[in-house]
Amino acid sequence: MLTTDLTQSTPSASARTPSTPSTPSTPKASRLPGWALAGAALVALAAGCGAPEEDTDTATAQDSLTATTMWVGAHVGEPDNSEEAFLSVSSKFGPFRVRRSFNKNLPSDIQHSAAADDARNHVISFLSVKPPTIGGVAKGLYDNDIKTLAASFPTDHTTYLTMYHEPENDMTGPQFVALFRHFYTKVKAANPHIKVGTVHMSYQWRPGSSTTAEEDSWWVGSAYTDFIGVDDYNEKTTSGRTTAASDPQFQRWFNWAKTKGKPLAVVEFGRMENPNDASARANDLLNTETFLRNNNFFMFLYWHSTGPLNGGTVDWGLKSGPTATAMRAIAARGRTGW
Repeated sequence: MLTTDLTQSTPSASARTPSTPSTPSTPKASRLPGWALAGAALVALAAGCGAPEEDTDTATAQDSLTATTMWVGAHVGEPDNSEEAFLSVSSKFGPFRVRRSFNKNLPSDIQHSAAADDARNHVISFLSVKPPTIGGVAKGLYDNDIKTLAASFPTDHTTYLTMYHEPENDMTGPQFVALFRHFYTKVKAANPHIKVGTVHMSYQWRPGSSTTAEEDSWWVGSAYTDFIGVDDYNEKTTSGRTTAASDPQFQRWFNWAKTKGKPLAVVEFGRMENPNDASARANDLLNTETFLRNNNFFMFLYWHSTGPLNGGTVDWGLKSGPTATAMRAIAARGRTGW
């Protein structure tokens, strides 16, 4: 999970300890169907973050890809959480269209948030915020800040917003439902253009988890979320690797979420390099992409940062070689524009 501050934008040790994984899925013989070629062609037209809205010809080409494309982006925490770092990483592994960012607090407007520079750089914002107290949201203690924050986001491009991502680590399902319903209602009243959705953590959806034993206790209801997201990590380097298709904790969350009739998103995704197989992580990424596209996910965001694990620190960051090639290919097939 992410802890409660910007050092929080790193996965916690407990949240990154998976249950015994199943055998990874077999890599597909081909990962570049016809729409991939069209997606690759679009990269030349949308040459990375900072590119203006696509022209008419590009938009027309994009229309034909709507059913088979999704937003591709990342959280970038190395060397820091800045917009400049994001743009630099995007130029190497993207282009990334969505920037995942975090506030440890509830900022009063976008200029006081971690997403302050996204619009200026033609980057789609996906911001996570947290309130001073969990119970205070449903009581209306922070309504003014919620309203002014929502109203300050631009309405001429897509923005994604959530409160208390990975709530399973910090509260009960009923507490979260009360918090999120109030948050959603206030945000949409102030700025209906913003896409507001819940973000869960797959670790707490592992088979046998007592936290999510009552699965629907975490369901805020169709009227109170625009999408359902999830964060998924696996720190295995050799045996025990998983993709989204073969990760039992991801699959348990997915089998619950897909029944709710809402668009689905992977909001954080982290896999490690295999020191003995340079193609292992590339295959994890490509096979995950295939699963997500086949199941109509609308977003895939990678976690390009370090994080604590079992008393130490691990590096989830993308590297050169096959991983870079795979990530660039995935980004090339992503949606463009705003």
